[in-house]
Amino acid sequence: MPTQPDIYFHVGLPKTASTFLQRNVFPKLQGIEFVKKHAFHQYRKHVRRCRQPKILFSTELNIGKPRTDRKIQSFAAAFPEARPIILLRRHDRWIRSKYKQHIRKHGWLSFDEFFNLNDTGKVKVSELVYMNKVRFLNDLFQYPPIVLFQEELLDDPWEAIDRISRVTGTDYSRESIDTNRVKPAYSNKQLKAMRRFNRQVRFEDPPEGQHKIVKQSRKKFHAFLLHSVAYLSYLWPNKWMKYEGELIPGGRLDHIRTYFENDWQQCVEYAEQQRNGSSGEKS
Repeated sequence: MPTQPDIYFHVGLPKTASTFLQRNVFPKLQGIEFVKKHAFHQYRKHVRRCRQPKILFSTELNIGKPRTDRKIQSFAAAFPEARPIILLRRHDRWIRSKYKQHIRKHGWLSFDEFFNLNDTGKVKVSELVYMNKVRFLNDLFQYPPIVLFQEELLDDPWEAIDRISRVTGTDYSRESIDTNRVKPAYSNKQLKAMRRFNRQVRFEDPPEGQHKIVKQSRKKFHAFLLHSVAYLSYLWPNKWMKYEGELIPGGRLDHIRTYFENDWQQCVEYAEQQRNGSSGEKS
């Protein structure tokens, strides 16, 4: 009977350079089979058919949501010996990026409607408690989660990639990896124009029984309109946007950073202790 490969499980979070890793880094690691996120649901088959000594699964799951948690629990039940990897991003930066994504995905909420510390927003305060996510993984797997930070990839990408190579026990060639960003970000003016468009032209999910091709066509057409608004916004006079207000009201991100400072420090200390000590099996 063939030996089961060592399993590594990159769980996200979303908006922490996951796409960059999945496109530019993970496929270039040598000595490990990389399974793309769209094939993750077939993880049993991939482990069974793996011909490498190691296998790496990558997803973008936001721990703390019931549907997400069930997926991770099912994976952990099948492979409790897998080594989980989670990337984190400072809370204020993460929620800012999530809000911009909300607008790009046809959202029209103001920032305070999207998230606020009174916990009345679409995104709840509990979703930003990172140590709960780390503990969740720690309880499910035999190995403690490996914690990395998106900021490390921005500040010193090669050191961060070296770290990933070390924790997975793989090699790579620098010549094979492009460290440039996946795509440029929209400006605040573009995002405000898109938000305004989304409020006036609401995108609604198509009916359940509608044909798949029709669904995709509608979605792509609306996305085309939204991106056209973004690019045409450069031609708009600033006075057209005066009623739109700020994209994110001043001071909000500072308050969020302060509110979650203790949680962030706990994550940093956890990662430092892990790197200075053993990343082996839990006692």
